Amino acid sequence: MATGGMPDPQAGQDPAQPAPSVLNQSVARNMAMVVAGKAVAVVAGIAVTVLTTRHLGPTDYGRYREVLNYVIFGSVFVDLGLYMIVLRELGRPGNHARFLGAAMALRLTATGAALFAVSVAGLLLLDDPVVRTGMFVGALYYTVYQASELLIAVFQRHLRQDRQVMAEMAGSAALVALTVMAVAL
Repeated sequence: MATGGMPDPQAGQDPAQPAPSVLNQSVARNMAMVVAGKAVAVVAGIAVTVLTTRHLGPTDYGRYREVLNYVIFGSVFVDLGLYMIVLRELGRPGNHARFLGAAMALRLTATGAALFAVSVAGLLLLDDPVVRTGMFVGALYYTVYQASELLIAVFQRHLRQDRQVMAEMAGSAALVALTVMAVAL
């Protein structure tokens, strides 16, 4: 209690939490970084799509898209709302490292098993050997990708999405560079 019987507005506030105005600035800065990062990712995605489409031609690009469709379709079923659960649990006090490790193991196991099953189904149901092989490659890639996406919750929890966005922009630049090199070969 403050003097004069008036309640202290700072009483009960966690000293580790920033003041509301600092928090608002941090959220605004993080949002601006996310929007900028997504814009860079979209431009990079368009560039990669143009390069890939021109290099592969209609038939092979169709195979590429078919692989992606099957793999992404299979991964939708294993999300299980895990990202939102991780984000919620990171907001609570406790052993975050242990919880995040368990969530990562669950994500890797569930995604890996589901995408392996989808790839095996592709072996049995699809005629094109390129698509069947591509599904296994895509399943491996997408399993790792899904696990890395889970880590974004840590950056959100600590209002440090700038680091995640910088990594995403660097990854987009690397993807364009690698695509240019692959097309040139």
